[in-house]
Amino acid sequence: FVDTNVLVQARFVSAPMHEVARRALHLATGQAPALSRQVLREYMAVVTRPQNWSVPLLRAQAVADVLELCKTFAIL
Repeated sequence: FVDTNVLVQARFVSAPMHEVARRALHLATGQAPALSRQVLREYMAVVTRPQNWSVPLLRAQAVADVLELCKTFAIL
C-alpha cells in the first residue's frame, strides 16, 4: 500500500525525499502496489497547494496525475 507522502515526494524533484520516494515506488511496482481513494484525494489536496519546496500544480495537471496513478496502481 502506497502512502500519499511517497507519491507527493516522488512527483516533485525539489522535494526533500524525492530520490528515496522514487526508489520506493520503483520497488513497489513489481509487487502490485495499491492505493486507496483516500490517498488519491489527499494527493490532489497536497499537490494543488504551495509547499516550502514547490509551487502548486494546476488542477488539470493534478487530475492527469491521478488518472495516470489509476492506470499504474490497484485502487482499493
